[in-house]
Amino acid sequence: MPRLEKRWLDEIDAGRKTCEGRVERGYWATVKVGDVITFSDAEGTREIKVKVVAVRVFDTFREMYSRYGERLLPGVETEDEAHAIYEGIYPEEMGERHPKVAIEIVKV
Repeated sequence: MPRLEKRWLDEIDAGRKTCEGRVERGYWATVKVGDVITFSDAEGTREIKVKVVAVRVFDTFREMYSRYGERLLPGVETEDEAHAIYEGIYPEEMGERHPKVAIEIVKV
């Protein structure tokens, strides 16, 4: 089950985060419209189910943030800040050789 920081689970729960960004590999390369994804917190004590309503591929997280902005990262105001967040999560996969997938979601 995919995990998210409490901050991002709260934003999904509040309806402000309607897009999840990931490196397109493994499970994330297979996600399609209509799938239901269950996210949990780091401890596995809280879960939120979402339905995938669209999937788009980008070369970089900067491009993704430019398209989705606060729908992707509520409270994040610049591409540089968004880039730093993703660089902290995916330090080895920030280049263009690893496609990035934006998964538009609605809470179920």
